[in-house]
Amino acid sequence: EALSLTWMTAEVADYTPEIGLLRTWLQDELFDRLGEDLFDEWVVDFDENDHGADPMKYFTRLPESNRHR
Repeated sequence: EALSLTWMTAEVADYTPEIGLLRTWLQDELFDRLGEDLFDEWVVDFDENDHGADPMKYFTRLPESNRHR
């Protein structure tokens, strides 16, 4: 949940080099935790405000054994 909340906050923050680095790190973590297929679905998903979708809904699609890595 913390990873998802951090992504959603960083995504709407004004760009700085630090925010860019944080977004890159978060995407790497999301890829590692979601796996390639769910990550790819998440990357192209947008909400009604044209922001990237909350990655949390993709964590709920993981098998229970993979959710708490």
